[in-house]
Amino acid sequence: MPIRARKNMSGGMMAEGSPLPVRIEHKRYLILSGISSFLAVSTLFLLLVQGESNDDIYAPLFSIFMLLSPFLLISAIVAIVKFGREFYISFFLCSFSSLPITLWEYINQSRNGCLSFGFPGSSGCPPDSPGYDTPRAIFFIFQIILLMFANSELVKENWKRMYGILHALSFSSLVYFIAYFVGLWYG
Repeated sequence: MPIRARKNMSGGMMAEGSPLPVRIEHKRYLILSGISSFLAVSTLFLLLVQGESNDDIYAPLFSIFMLLSPFLLISAIVAIVKFGREFYISFFLCSFSSLPITLWEYINQSRNGCLSFGFPGSSGCPPDSPGYDTPRAIFFIFQIILLMFANSELVKENWKRMYGILHALSFSSLVYFIAYFVGLWYG
């Protein structure tokens, strides 16, 4: 069976029969946004399953995610300029659609969150109120839906929208984590 060639977006020739990772354009955006998306979703998952334990099992992934976030923001600005409308429409739509859940988590943490360091003589935290983990679970489901949406764009080979969704996933997670910890600290 002959391998047919087609012209890609950058003007070069590419084999149609090549596997999907070989055909992905602008791989450097996928590497950064893919890693930070993985770190964001896995940190959220570990934060969700932490439950009543005091172990900060999410801390290493969260630290790496926060260290990558400036690079991700710079990459998003460069991608907005480079990819244009297709990128920034999916980026802003996905980012703004996460704001109600983020605001809900901030209010939830400021009202029900407790920060206790376990000093001698301190009373500790009361039990969690019913529904305390609900915003976190809904945000996790939202992130999974965004990942499935990004995967559908990957299958359609719409790279610009896929990168916009993955950058939005990471950016909305960054905003969510900031709201989570600010609400917890100042609540």
